[in-house]
Amino acid sequence: MKEKVLGLIFLWLAVKVCECTNSSGECDVRYRYPVDEKPDLFLNIKHEVDQSTYGIGICRIRHETNSVLDIFKSTPYYEEEQEISISSLHYDAQDDAILYFTRTKSSMARLYKMRLNETNRELIFDQEELWSLGWPFTSFLITNTAYDWAARNLYMNLHYFVGVINIENPWNISVILKKREFISDIAVHPNKGYFFFVDKASRARSLSDISIYRAHLDGTNIVEFRNTKSSKKYITNIMLDFYEDKLYWSIPDSEVIQYSNLDGSDIRTVNNVRVYYDIRSSTARTLAIDRHYVYYLLADSKSVRRLEKGRYLEDEDYEVYNREHIKEIMVFTYASQKIRNDHPYKKHVDDKPNFFLMTNTIPGICRIQHEDNSTMNYHQDRKYVEEIHPQTVIGGLNYDSRNGTILYWAKIANVDHSRLYKVRLNDSHWESVLDQDDDFRDMSYDWVSKNLYIIMGVRNLMVAVNVENPWSPSVVMYDRSQLTSLAVHPNKGYLFFVEQSHWYGVRNKIHRANLDGSNVIEFNRTGTDQRYYIASIVIDFYTDRLYWSVPGMDKIQHSSLDGTDVRTITGVRVYSGQLDLASRVLALDKHYVYYRSSESNSVKRIEKTSEAKDADYELVNQDQAPITEIMAFTFKTQKIRREHPCSDGKGGCEKFCFAVPYNDGLKRVCKCSYSEVVAADGVSCVKKRHSVGR
Repeated sequence: MKEKVLGLIFLWLAVKVCECTNSSGECDVRYRYPVDEKPDLFLNIKHEVDQSTYGIGICRIRHETNSVLDIFKSTPYYEEEQEISISSLHYDAQDDAILYFTRTKSSMARLYKMRLNETNRELIFDQEELWSLGWPFTSFLITNTAYDWAARNLYMNLHYFVGVINIENPWNISVILKKREFISDIAVHPNKGYFFFVDKASRARSLSDISIYRAHLDGTNIVEFRNTKSSKKYITNIMLDFYEDKLYWSIPDSEVIQYSNLDGSDIRTVNNVRVYYDIRSSTARTLAIDRHYVYYLLADSKSVRRLEKGRYLEDEDYEVYNREHIKEIMVFTYASQKIRNDHPYKKHVDDKPNFFLMTNTIPGICRIQHEDNSTMNYHQDRKYVEEIHPQTVIGGLNYDSRNGTILYWAKIANVDHSRLYKVRLNDSHWESVLDQDDDFRDMSYDWVSKNLYIIMGVRNLMVAVNVENPWSPSVVMYDRSQLTSLAVHPNKGYLFFVEQSHWYGVRNKIHRANLDGSNVIEFNRTGTDQRYYIASIVIDFYTDRLYWSVPGMDKIQHSSLDGTDVRTITGVRVYSGQLDLASRVLALDKHYVYYRSSESNSVKRIEKTSEAKDADYELVNQDQAPITEIMAFTFKTQKIRREHPCSDGKGGCEKFCFAVPYNDGLKRVCKCSYSEVVAADGVSCVKKRHSVGR
């Protein structure tokens, strides 16, 4: 007898909730199986209520607990009634998360990642947003994907070519395969270095020959599996068995599943298997494989069955049934995503983030991409700098991961005039954002509110400009001694800055304030330490600690965000920076502290936990131009906390939104430009009234 369970499958609709026939308002799932043998199973469900209303959902069936869970029950996962379908489910064992694409009504794709123990999802990639930024390939339809969990690379099938993005830095695409006839499906094997794809010889529905091909992960060395050629029949669902290193695929018209070795040899056929196939969604994955079984979606699209490997007999005791249509299935176990010991990406990509190096003798900003696993890869083309005066000084590197842009200032040495630039990483176009008759000293970027904090040396002010409307700055800090360095923490609402005072001798003090400049407190530092110049302050967003370098004492220090628990890394000869300018000579990622060495024109690193120097790591500039600033980034470092009051940019404020600490969270403070004040409604701006004497 089949056991009927009111599963937590919940179909969110663009307009209304699915009206199920049971009284609970939830949709039915029935399943029967001996529970001790199953991995977790994911079902991608699409339900058409009428011609314009859809329900889409991802259901997780946790076999070890004999339960059916909808991992999205707490949070609707369509946005603005635009997302109409879900596709390309993948599992990432390193983060215990799933990756999936949604399709909007405009046929643009959005890539999301959701950790299985959380209810919120993270937007990784938005094709429509990239289209508005002039990103290439956005006019093509992303049909399905394959995931290399070792290198964190996602392979995207765009039918006539295949592009690859890294989910840590998804704003740059590398095309590995192009000028094909019509690619219908793809798969990757990270531990073998292979990329598999199905290519049809006709772009029309009337098909000629179809074959499976194998290439290297970079798209080279393409080999056709000639024995797999199928005339006028679709080959769907190429799937890898990572336990036995086999390649599986289905031919629905012939009602067979086939599998072979990874070189295409020893092809075996399993007959009389009615696998679901829909020509409107021919790239949907309706096969799944674990250690003992091959799972498939039955032709009625409502039932998942399985075959035992070896004998390939139907398991009569197993069925997962949904009353609505199932579009895609996926099974996972952590063991299926092991990374071989000699794999070049055995270390997580976070160990080697992307780097920017800034030089001033020959002005330039150079990007080093660590994805190629090299320790010395200095880009000579300084395309991120306009053709400016050779005496130009550049600085203030900042990064916006969601827009894929960097921000920096440029000025002529010994001239009090500065210009702020913004440039997209995927092309050589730069944009002048702000032009000021002042001497920029340092700047730091709040990626949530889009506010850029700038120290202006001539006026001795700290101002905030919004990069979307930078011509009306708001004064954040004034009437201080010389300000030299700053850093902001958008998710905590804090602003950190260094002040150099010359009263009663030189004192270098670290302060913390709210992002609107209020509630300034000074960190307690010893009298000896205060006499030495602080070259750089930087925030560790992984551990919520503040780091700074003291070149005159050959040490790096770090503390909690309130200035307590100060720790010291000694014997580190850090570059002292550029004259009176703040210099980013420190950079941080999840595991390491990077620093610009004063002993050589290079970048070295220290492991955070052990505080030991990594003798195998060095980034060397082979030019004579000295490295003056460094910046490391991964996409993860710029997360936005839930319920951030400025997450929509201005948070309802007319000009500036500042998130400041409030109880255990954040609250919004609206401010205006220097010539305006906040109106009585707390969000609008009005001109200041100046009193006139008689």
